[in-house]
Amino acid sequence: MFPLVIAYLMLVNHFIQGQNVHGSLPPDALSHLQMRHFEGFFNNPSHPEWGSIGQLITDSQYGPVYYSDGTKMLAGGPNPRQITNKLMRGPSGQGSDVFTALFPFFGQLLMREILDIDEASCPREIYGVDVSDDPIFAANKSKEEMILMPVYRTKYDKGTGKYAGNPRKQVNSATSWIDGSFIYGPSEVWTDALRLFKGGLLNMTDRDLPSLNWRGLPLDNYPPPRTHKRVPPASFWAVGDRRAHENPALLSLSIMFMRYHNALAQEYAAEAVSAGSPEPTDKELFRRARTQTIAVLQSIILYEWMPFILNKTSSEVAYNGYQPSVAPQIDSLFAAVISKWSMTLIPPGIPIRSETGCGMSADSIRLCESWFDGQKLINDSDTDRSRDIILGLAALPAEKEDHIIVEDLLDYHYGPLHFSRTDAAAEQIIRGRDFGVKVGKLYLDKDHIYENHTELLNSLNFTSEQQALLEELYEGDLSKVDLFVIALMDKDNESGTAPGYLVKKVIEQQLTRLRDADYFWFENKVNRLFTDDEIDQIKSTKLSDVISKAFKVDKVRLAADVFSVEKAREVCLFPPLNSSNLPPCSSMKTYDYFAGNEAAFIISWIFVGLFPLAVIGMGYAGYTFSEHRRKKGQMLYKASLNASASSRKGPANSREMLDSFSASEWVGEDELKEVRIRLDDAKYVLYVQTVEGLPLRSANLSVYEVLTLHVCPKSPFTVLIQLPKSYDLVLRFSSHDHLQKFCSKLNTYVYDNGKLMVRQPASWKSISKKAVTKSRRKENLNSFFRNVFAQAFHNSDMRSSDAMSTNREIVEFEISKEEFADSLGMKANSKFVELMFNVADKQKRGFLRFREILELVIIMSKGSPDRKLELLFDMFDFSGNGKIARNEITQVVRSLVDLAGSSQPTSDLEPIVTEMYTCAGLSDKDALDFDDFKRLLTSKDENFMLKVGVDWKGLKKTATKRPKLRAIGNANRLTLEKLPDDSIDNVLHSKDSVRRGSYQRSELGNGNGMTPTVSVEDLQSVLSEDSAVTATPTHTRIGFYDTPESTIDRKLVHKPSSLFLKRVEPPKFDPKTARVKAFIHYIENRKREIAVLFFFYAVCIGLFVERFVFYLYANEHNGVRQTLNAGVAFARGAAEVCSFSFSILLITMCYNMVRYMRETVLNLYIPFDKNIVFHKIVAWTAVAFTAVHVVAYGFNYYFLVSGPADHACFFDTTFYPSDGFIRVGPTLYTTLPGITGVLLILTLIVMFIFASQTARRYMHNTFWIVHKLFIFLYMLMAIHGLLWLTQKPNFFYHFIGPCVLFVIDKVLSVTRRKMKLKIIQADLLPSNVTRVMFKRPANFEYKSGMWVRIACDALGLNEYHPFTLTSCPHEDFLSLHIRGVGPWTMNLRSVIESSQKKERALPNIFVDGPFGSGQQDWYNFEVSVLVGAGIGVTPYASILKDFVHMMRTKNRFKIKCQKVYFIWSTSNQRSFEWLIDILKQVEEVDINSTVSTNIFITQFFQGFDLRTSMLYVFEEHAKKLGGCSLFTGLKATTNFGRPNFLEIFHKISEEHLRVKNIGVFSCGPPGMTKGVEEACIKSSATTHSQFQHHYENF
Repeated sequence: MFPLVIAYLMLVNHFIQGQNVHGSLPPDALSHLQMRHFEGFFNNPSHPEWGSIGQLITDSQYGPVYYSDGTKMLAGGPNPRQITNKLMRGPSGQGSDVFTALFPFFGQLLMREILDIDEASCPREIYGVDVSDDPIFAANKSKEEMILMPVYRTKYDKGTGKYAGNPRKQVNSATSWIDGSFIYGPSEVWTDALRLFKGGLLNMTDRDLPSLNWRGLPLDNYPPPRTHKRVPPASFWAVGDRRAHENPALLSLSIMFMRYHNALAQEYAAEAVSAGSPEPTDKELFRRARTQTIAVLQSIILYEWMPFILNKTSSEVAYNGYQPSVAPQIDSLFAAVISKWSMTLIPPGIPIRSETGCGMSADSIRLCESWFDGQKLINDSDTDRSRDIILGLAALPAEKEDHIIVEDLLDYHYGPLHFSRTDAAAEQIIRGRDFGVKVGKLYLDKDHIYENHTELLNSLNFTSEQQALLEELYEGDLSKVDLFVIALMDKDNESGTAPGYLVKKVIEQQLTRLRDADYFWFENKVNRLFTDDEIDQIKSTKLSDVISKAFKVDKVRLAADVFSVEKAREVCLFPPLNSSNLPPCSSMKTYDYFAGNEAAFIISWIFVGLFPLAVIGMGYAGYTFSEHRRKKGQMLYKASLNASASSRKGPANSREMLDSFSASEWVGEDELKEVRIRLDDAKYVLYVQTVEGLPLRSANLSVYEVLTLHVCPKSPFTVLIQLPKSYDLVLRFSSHDHLQKFCSKLNTYVYDNGKLMVRQPASWKSISKKAVTKSRRKENLNSFFRNVFAQAFHNSDMRSSDAMSTNREIVEFEISKEEFADSLGMKANSKFVELMFNVADKQKRGFLRFREILELVIIMSKGSPDRKLELLFDMFDFSGNGKIARNEITQVVRSLVDLAGSSQPTSDLEPIVTEMYTCAGLSDKDALDFDDFKRLLTSKDENFMLKVGVDWKGLKKTATKRPKLRAIGNANRLTLEKLPDDSIDNVLHSKDSVRRGSYQRSELGNGNGMTPTVSVEDLQSVLSEDSAVTATPTHTRIGFYDTPESTIDRKLVHKPSSLFLKRVEPPKFDPKTARVKAFIHYIENRKREIAVLFFFYAVCIGLFVERFVFYLYANEHNGVRQTLNAGVAFARGAAEVCSFSFSILLITMCYNMVRYMRETVLNLYIPFDKNIVFHKIVAWTAVAFTAVHVVAYGFNYYFLVSGPADHACFFDTTFYPSDGFIRVGPTLYTTLPGITGVLLILTLIVMFIFASQTARRYMHNTFWIVHKLFIFLYMLMAIHGLLWLTQKPNFFYHFIGPCVLFVIDKVLSVTRRKMKLKIIQADLLPSNVTRVMFKRPANFEYKSGMWVRIACDALGLNEYHPFTLTSCPHEDFLSLHIRGVGPWTMNLRSVIESSQKKERALPNIFVDGPFGSGQQDWYNFEVSVLVGAGIGVTPYASILKDFVHMMRTKNRFKIKCQKVYFIWSTSNQRSFEWLIDILKQVEEVDINSTVSTNIFITQFFQGFDLRTSMLYVFEEHAKKLGGCSLFTGLKATTNFGRPNFLEIFHKISEEHLRVKNIGVFSCGPPGMTKGVEEACIKSSATTHSQFQHHYENF
């Protein structure tokens, strides 16, 4: 760096010293400093950037810049195409008397040398010229189609045009110096690509033509009209100017100067050899030849071309020395208008001069057909075509210098692939407007100052016709006349010919300014580039000399002034070319860029749409396969256990094994289940069992006189056993032999029992159609019961004719005892079912028909209390003698207690029966008649039978009207009073139909007995008794769903009288106030969650909006939005949110951090225990914005591929070759952003699908493995934006912080996972619950309610599952209760079971945790309500044990909680007997009744059901007798049905009037926690308390 600074200071000193530099620097250093930079920099040391590439076009010194909005919008004006059609169209062949055709083409070279404004702006800004009615451009348009000719606005400085006072300024992409950039290229790299690096030569072929562009120089590549296809850039000749291939004349000029350079280099090398000097190096020869060529070019332009157009001599434009204060910038008027004035001189064709003489070749080139095809036209000739073109142009008069332009430029100028023909003159008019040049005050010199457009126009030599035409076009406002039009129409005042004074003055001032500002100008003696003699020699070199030297042409064939027609006439002059004598121009062509992308685009979207389905399908297939393997393994395992058991039993069981057959039962569709068929000789029953021997169904064959079999002897080997009064049995056997053995055995079996079996052959197709499967039988049963209920309750809407269409079929339809039991929701072997079935089956057929079922339904739902009691009496009278013995009552109690799933031994029931007898005053009786039986059941409640019926499955939707009664009176004696008819409930069994204190059952009937022959009408005519009935409450109760008589501990509510008074009418309240209060309470309950979500979504929305607005408005100059429309704004906004959301996901999974942060003060503001819920919310948000990103980029890709590749110029890091197209396939599947984007989508889809609740439950191992793809996901996200296509990637700014936290957290977890813990004890509990106890690790600190993640070495160390600790902190071991609901939990149970049976060591486990949850905050509330359902009671096992420990050790003062309500909802308490032991411990130490426990058995009947009501009777007597529940052995009350949380919370609020915040903690299935949540919200809105709910789901 330091040497560069020294060299720069020396260079500055050199310029400052001027002529004195000669003696201050050695020659070598001087020559080094005086090399011209290729990019134009450091020409002026005071302003090193002057004249370099990328300098701005300056505002015109001749007048102000004008935009319609003051910054960038084009000024208005007539349609440019209309201007050119009316002003510039005319016949060709009007030859000039002044200029040869070489003059305008050399002028084009000059403009390319100092000016490059053809590069379009990025983003592409297209001005559409309406040519819908133009006969050239709209020749093939469809009706009403609008056609716009595209004109691209020029590249500009992105820092300009943004506000008033800073109008848009265009950029010159070339150096403004005359430095040979047209010959050597705009940079040193470009020049090196042209060099041969030998002898100072440029790389030319043997034919002295440029070499091919194999280095890939960015040459312009427009489609040649001949083929309308862009050629590969490598097939072009490598030349200095990117647009040199525009036409053959410009290309020939480029070739000419390249040859001239090589000729000079060869001369210099020969001179050195002849002088005996050392051989110059390649670098020296190239530098000298380049310097000489540039000097000659400068001389030709300033002293030959410019004087000719100015009509001056070279002495009149003489050089006056270097002027460092003169700026070399290009004037906007010159760039936008004057530089293209020579367009009027260009002929319609390019002549080709013959090799000898003055003849013109017959194959002259039509200009409109030669655009970007000059190389082929030159190269295909056997002669030196470039030479012949230059000679031909020097001998051809240009078009007349007027305002007429040939049609080759006016109608058939080249254009992009999608609009191959354009109007060059119209483009130039648009360019003038683009640059903001406008008629107004112009200052050309002191003698030519025009204050307004009128003065200017008056000074111009316009004819009256031209004046009138201008006024017509510009609607009388000549201030809007475009300067390009004025420049073409202007004439010289003296000669009366064009160009006029405006053109001449601007050209002269522009070129002389560039000359005077150029330090390296060949005449500047300060730079010591040339001696005086050399300068004179250069000035004497004309263009004809260059042509002669380059093409080795005899000078006699050339005029001394090749620009002059007058001089050419002396040597050789062709007649002007007329377009009529040339080949016609081809018409305009278009191109559809999207063509060829349809398949890739559609297939990509279809693939994205079908991929999730494929993943789901593969996941299901994998699950099915794994389940099949697991079940097969279990079957083999159990078969081995059965085999070992059989071997231990000996041959005694051989007869049973011989009578059983293995088969598959077809239950409909394609569903098969493996079963075993066993025939019982004693009972004549066919049993269907599972492989393990569990009963599935039985068929009593004794009721069938003829047993019909349909046998399919071919595969599949199937037999259909028709069972008319039940559903058929379809068995499939593995082989024909097994089928035959079964049929033979069954035939013998039937024959031995005196029955007949008919065997009929059938095909599988006929069997599948004929068989009445379980599902078909179920349809018939549903139809049957709907018709029964419709008849019973007079509801025609319930009548069904889907399965059975005739009344005869319905009346004759019979149901078995199993189906009857199923309708009651009970098992067929239940004693209660057997008794009721026997009573209903009066004819003892073993089946029930329509009338029998209808009679039973009406009696139990509408019958009077006495009639219901009579039915019960008949059921329990086993002997049928009209008396019920004490032992029969005991059997009934035992059957009902077993039905309820009691965990207490049934031997304790005798004292309860005795207590019932004593209370009823029947202790001295052993046998009871009907009146005694009635006293026994109604001793506690006279209205017992008023409220009860039978809960039938399928009856919940039955509509009926019933009288509603209310309780009035005081707490000691209540009277039921009938309410008005308009208050009767319409739904018989709705959850709210039964409330404490509001009985809704009427009694029907008059007490008369009913016989099986009674008619339906007689049954319905039984009237209800409306007399008042009294009821005395036994003790305080609280209302629950479906449980009118449910009781709760007295400790819950201390004022029983208030529970029954005035409960029918709810308290009046304002709905609006209630809603506001509910909303406020909800905010209070969820303020932490709402705050976090508000902050999270505020950040997300902020990020999205910021990026959206940036790309839609603020980043306008970038060009992405202009090309891709609003899709890029949506895509970038969504991408920013995705970067943030996916990074936040890592924080939510930092379990250790969450655990530690819960113990800090931040837990008061952030709900750390909701990290999993927040993880899901963030994940859903990330997926949603990913979908937005993907869809937006779908539109982006469509717009991107629907345009030219150069429209994607805003992708700074992506290069598209000039002949390339943007294709969907390569862009998506071969580029880094495309590949990573596709992989990101697929990875995210896979992870998202396997993270669903179903996948986690049934394929947890797969979920865990797939979820580890998050590492791959984040890697792809990091790589995805590395190319900086639209912006610098911001992902790392969001990702680094969370990533560091996550890594630290996982390191802590990994250290714990390495600890191997031994299982101390494992117990296999009912309902697939497994209790696991293991040693507590050292330093393992936790609180009750926390959870851990465990893995088992026998099931894989990489699969961890979360479970709540059921041990409490003071214990020296850890325990878990794990319910088998998925593959992993079931496999763990199987492994433990196998280890215990085989007396092997139990497996080891690995623990990760503990982790915090909301359950551990129970002690932070004065009153806490704990609600557990099923296995969801596990956290409360730990909490209750911890609470017991605190009470025993008298440490309750350490916690805030003073009252705990524990509500346990379970289908069967037998499944959780381990919890009952804990509850007993609580009751033992809970002297002050701090814990109130209520148990609800949910898998039972409605509260008004006969069975439930009787169970409550037995329960009350049991509690009175022993002080504990008949079912659990606890002091806590056992209820049947689901808890009414709303009523419970209301009563708790009334009990604790001084407590404002009550904590509610629930754990269980989502349905239960949702119900608790709704009750909390409603209770918070209607009570003074605020119920704060914390829940967990499993």
